[in-house]
Amino acid sequence: MTITRSHPRPASFATALVLFLLYLVSLAPSVSFIDAGELSAVAYTFGVAHPTGYPLFTLIAGLWSHIPAGEVILRLNTLAALLAAIGAGIFVHVIWHLLGAAVKRKPAAKSTVKGKSAQQSAPLLGDDLRLLLSVFGALIIGLSETYWKTALAIEVYSLHLPLLALALLTFVTAHFDETLDERSRERRFLAAAFTLGLSFTNHMTTILLLPAFLVIHFRSEGFGARTWKRLARLLPMFAAGLLPYLYLPIRAAAQPALNWGNPADLDRLLWHVSGKQYRVWIFTSMEAARRQFSLFIDTLPAEFAYAGLALAVVGCIAAFRANRRVGLFLALLFAGCVGYAINYDIHDIESYFLLAYIVTGIWAAYGLHAALRWFKAGNTRTALLAAVLLVGLAAGAQYSRVSERGNYLVEDYTKNMLASFEPRALVLSYQWDYWVSASYYYQFVEGQRPDVIVIDKELLRRSWYLAQLRRNHPEFAARSQKEIDAFLEDLTLFEHELPYDPGRIEDRFNAMINSFVTRNINDRPVYMTVEMEQHFAPGFTRVPEGLAFRLYPAGVPVQSAPRFSLTDVQARPFERTERLSTSLWEMYPLMLTNRGIWLYQQARYREAAGFFDTALRFEPGYRAAYEWRARNSQAMTLGDAGSSVTDASTN
Repeated sequence: MTITRSHPRPASFATALVLFLLYLVSLAPSVSFIDAGELSAVAYTFGVAHPTGYPLFTLIAGLWSHIPAGEVILRLNTLAALLAAIGAGIFVHVIWHLLGAAVKRKPAAKSTVKGKSAQQSAPLLGDDLRLLLSVFGALIIGLSETYWKTALAIEVYSLHLPLLALALLTFVTAHFDETLDERSRERRFLAAAFTLGLSFTNHMTTILLLPAFLVIHFRSEGFGARTWKRLARLLPMFAAGLLPYLYLPIRAAAQPALNWGNPADLDRLLWHVSGKQYRVWIFTSMEAARRQFSLFIDTLPAEFAYAGLALAVVGCIAAFRANRRVGLFLALLFAGCVGYAINYDIHDIESYFLLAYIVTGIWAAYGLHAALRWFKAGNTRTALLAAVLLVGLAAGAQYSRVSERGNYLVEDYTKNMLASFEPRALVLSYQWDYWVSASYYYQFVEGQRPDVIVIDKELLRRSWYLAQLRRNHPEFAARSQKEIDAFLEDLTLFEHELPYDPGRIEDRFNAMINSFVTRNINDRPVYMTVEMEQHFAPGFTRVPEGLAFRLYPAGVPVQSAPRFSLTDVQARPFERTERLSTSLWEMYPLMLTNRGIWLYQQARYREAAGFFDTALRFEPGYRAAYEWRARNSQAMTLGDAGSSVTDASTN
């Protein structure tokens, strides 16, 4: 028995197009925070990214980045927008099929098929209303805060979205589409297996689909021999989807400039793909889980502009009432995602809730239908009006919260940092989120300041990173060969989970870093950023120059005249304040004040005044700059610099 119906493909395309245009209007124009710089550089150079490697993303983004049109980072950000929009378009199909399976059916007229009496059924939900609800749900998903943000700057999650959508679509059609014959259903199962494997090669959180998939599959198909035979037939397709993982050992063996984890052998490949170095943050404590769960609950209403969440609550119940299997499927997807994500103790956890947000958007489609029925307003015109109002509300409420238009914070900070270093500088830092990661893009893609060696202090705790330093900067690494080898002796034990001496490994780690300073200070200017601990580089004076401290031997008179003055810096502000943007922006008044204090100590009061004034232009309420400006003004008047001086970097 086949039910004739319209197809959602045109509506799916229109939904994706509308969202793509909206994403372009709010697109990040430059490098963004956290991993964007590293991922861009890895894609452009076809390197190996941080765990879990993301080979499919690297291949797609790498090919896209070499299209000769505009700046590389802008091309990659546009790719993120395109992928997210495609994902939303696919979700139109997902919701269409779920609604077709989930809406209660009512008896229709009896008919005779091949001489037998048959009880035909027809969906209570008309095709027009069903299509409108599908588009509405997809738009609610696409306009949710985290989904929208994912579309605005290059990240692996932008590819994760259409892959999640495809995995859900193939699984849903295989299990809930009553119109498929057995051959068509088998093809859907094969497609689902392949898509699931392919999705794993982009992001391991694909595993969050499996609890719901397995429960529904066995609940629908049973535990008989036929079910297990089908699963056995699906394994080769799943394995075929995993083939992009071969990129990692093949490319790592070629020793690219960016080769995170160096997964050239089986052990390192398994460490990399499983995210071994991040396990310390997973399932750490109940306190961490409670904190992350509170964050999820607190941010969920604003994620969907409140009205969308209210519909989703109603829709969750409506989905169960319409069809228990679909209701259970959606609930398991939601619970599995939240249950895992709250046990990952990291700052920027929102992207790990994406699957839960997607389910919430699907529930919103059910909720709108339930609300229309409740108010006895089930006609398509009323539904269209309600959908337009709710979508407009979501778009209007979220735009100012998510738009990256005009956000050059990371670009300006990174370029200001690079401009402040003397030729052949060595820089020790662990400002990954807005400096070290972005420096990869500007050095490896844009070719800016290749003479500068940027070292991430925390990555030095990994043997692959030391190998990468040796490969990229052999002369530099050779100078500290003895200290590097000594540290690697203990690091090898740590990485292979063998007994090691915590005190000795830390001492050797510190000795290695200090050797970088002492062995290079005579022919390279050496810098440390403000967060580098004071026990590094003992016997050296830290002089603030630009956005970092330059090291000078203690006791040697310093007449610091840096090539780049922060009083002349042009940093474009960005109105929206978030954790990382606030931290980045505060670096300007902090380092300006530090420079002013140093000049004050040298009795160079007029120069110091300019730095304190500039610090207050960046942050009018910056207390340290205000207090030191007053002290400096008094010294200028009295000619007395005072005797007690503290450093703003201890703020």
